[in-house]
Amino acid sequence: MELFKIILVFLYTLFIYYRIGVLFKKIVKSDHTALSTTILYGFILNLAIFEIVNIPFIFFWKNSTNIMYYIFILLNMIYIILSYLINIKEK
Repeated sequence: MELFKIILVFLYTLFIYYRIGVLFKKIVKSDHTALSTTILYGFILNLAIFEIVNIPFIFFWKNSTNIMYYIFILLNMIYIILSYLINIKEK
């Protein structure tokens, strides 16, 4: 059962990285179509967004990691929805 959970978390993070990478490539109008570059763009952008969200919590709200967790989950959901909306709009 634990192995199944690990596989699901891995696939979920790859899905998030892929969708954020698709959103990034649509915004900058990149012509790269490789899956690896899309996932890499998504990983780097997700990491950068996490750091930007995390900076105020480091300085001002040191013991409120729960709030940061929910903000980051909400941002990821917004990026996934935006990537689907942009994809539908272009088709």
